[in-house]
Amino acid sequence: MPLTNEVIIPIGMKDYWNSLTPYQELADLTLDKNFYNPELALYMDDDQFGSAVPAFAKLRIQENSLGMFDFTNGGNGLFALKGTAAVAGTALATFGDLLLPAANSPRSVDLWPIFHTGVPNMRPYQLATGKNGDPLAAGKPFINNFLPNGGDMLRLNMAVPITPRNDPAFSPLGIIQAAVLGLTDPAYNTTTTLQFIPNMDGFPNGRRLEDDVTLIELQTVAGAALAAIGLWYDDYIPGQSASPVTTDLMDVLGYRTGVNMNDTTFVSSFPYLASPWRGDGYCSGKAIAGGGSGGGGTAGVDLELGITASSAQYQIYTNVTYSIKLKNNGTQAATGITVSAKLPAGMVNTSNNASKGVYNLFSERWDVPVLQPGETATLTLVLFALVNNTSIANYVQVIAQSQPDADSTPNNGVPPTPNEDDEAAVTLTANLSPNPNADFAIGNPTNGSLGGTFTNVYPQPAGNDLTVEMTSDMEGAASVFIVDGRGKVVEKSSLQLSKGFNQLNLDISNLSAGVYYIVVDGLSADRLSKRFIVVK
Repeated sequence: MPLTNEVIIPIGMKDYWNSLTPYQELADLTLDKNFYNPELALYMDDDQFGSAVPAFAKLRIQENSLGMFDFTNGGNGLFALKGTAAVAGTALATFGDLLLPAANSPRSVDLWPIFHTGVPNMRPYQLATGKNGDPLAAGKPFINNFLPNGGDMLRLNMAVPITPRNDPAFSPLGIIQAAVLGLTDPAYNTTTTLQFIPNMDGFPNGRRLEDDVTLIELQTVAGAALAAIGLWYDDYIPGQSASPVTTDLMDVLGYRTGVNMNDTTFVSSFPYLASPWRGDGYCSGKAIAGGGSGGGGTAGVDLELGITASSAQYQIYTNVTYSIKLKNNGTQAATGITVSAKLPAGMVNTSNNASKGVYNLFSERWDVPVLQPGETATLTLVLFALVNNTSIANYVQVIAQSQPDADSTPNNGVPPTPNEDDEAAVTLTANLSPNPNADFAIGNPTNGSLGGTFTNVYPQPAGNDLTVEMTSDMEGAASVFIVDGRGKVVEKSSLQLSKGFNQLNLDISNLSAGVYYIVVDGLSADRLSKRFIVVK
C-alpha cells in the first residue's frame, strides 16, 4: 500500500516496519495501533502540533462530528456505538472486533480498513447520498475491496470499470473525486442505486499511475472518507446548517500539495513510467536557473525543432540517419515535452538513440521530461528504406508541453510543411540507380506489373521455417528477398505466382537471430515488405 510507512508508521518504528515481510506483517500486532492513531494526524490537530506545519493549516480532522464523534488522535471515534442497536446489521457489528477494537482508537473505522483490510460494501461504508443525515443508514453503494485477513497490500475490485483517460471526468484524485461526484453530481446523487462513478477505479481501489497518492492520503488522514459517508466536519451543525458542504469540508477537498502534475509524461508501453532521473542530473548537480529575464533568450519557454538527414538522396535497402534537434531558446525550463517523430512511409527503424528522454517506437513519440534554458536535446533515428519513391518527406513537430510557447502552439501543424519553429521537415529524393553496396542488381520497382498483398507471415517469431501467404491479382514472376537489419540481402529466390492465393514456405535455418524483412518484388509498383523476427 503506497506510503503506509510515510503516513501511518511513527518515525521510531519505520525501520521495524520495513524489516517485516508481508507475511510477518499479517501476524504482527505491534503497529496496528498506529493505524488507529496515525502520527501524521498530530499535525492536523491544533491541540497537538497543528501549528508546526503551516502548510497543513486547512487540513483539520473532525473533532465533534455531528456534535458527538471525535476522530482526532486519542478520541473514541464511533467506539461508543459498539454493541448497540444503532450499528445492528452494519459492518461495525459484523466485524466489530476488527473495526471497533478498543476505546481511543478513532481511525479504526476509516484508515484501518482503507490501509489494512479494504472497505466492505456494507453500512456505514456507503456514500451519504440517500442517508438523510444518518451516517449509519443505507446510502449509495460505493466501493467493495474488503479482505478481512488484513495486511499491507494494495487492493483492487476488478468489477469496477476503468475510467478512460480521455474522459472529461478523469481525475488524479481517485476515490476522493468519485465521492465528490457521487455526492454532488445530479447524474449520481439522485439515486441510491449502485452506479459506476468516474474514478471509482482510482486509488485506493487499486492504483493508476496518474493518481496523486500523496494528496489523496493527506485528504484521507484529514477525514475526507469520514465526511463522504456522512460524518461531516465540525462546522456542520445538524438542524442549523443549510448544507454539509461547509468551509472545513471545502478546505480539505480543495487542499493541494503544490505538485499538481508529473514533470514528465507517461509512455504508452511497458513500463509506462519514464526513465528515472540520473544521479548526476539536474536534481543533484549544479543548480540551473529557470525563469527570469536573464540569459538573452526569449522570455518564458521557446522550443525550436530541426531535422537533418545524412544525405540528400537515399537508395532502396540502405540506411538513412536522421538527426532531430530540440532546443529551448527561452529563459524558463520547459517540461512535459512530447515530439511526434513518425517514421515516413516505406522506412523502418534500424536503431534510435535519444540524448535525453525516451523515444517510443510504438507510438513514434519522443518524450523529453525537461529542457533547461539554452539546452539542446538530440534524437537520432537510423531508418532503412524499403521503397524507391520519388521522394520521402520526414516531418516532426512538438505535440505537447506543459508551458505555453512564446511563438508557437503544440500539435497544430499540418504535415508536411512547417509553419512554426516547433515543426520541421526534410525531404530526400530517390537514387534509382542500383545500390553499389548490394550483392545483386535489384532493378526498379516501377517495372512490377502484378497487384498483390501480404495476408500473413508466420510464425512470429520464427525459428527454422517461415511461411509467407499472399494474394496476387494475376499470374506472373516475382523475386523474393530476405534483408537483414543493416540493409544487406541475405537470401534471394524466384517465385511464380498464381492468380489469387499463394503460399511460400522458406527454409531460414541458416539465419542467425535478429530482425529481418521479407521483400517480394514484381507484385506492384511498390515492393511489398514485411518484418519478421528470428530467434534461436
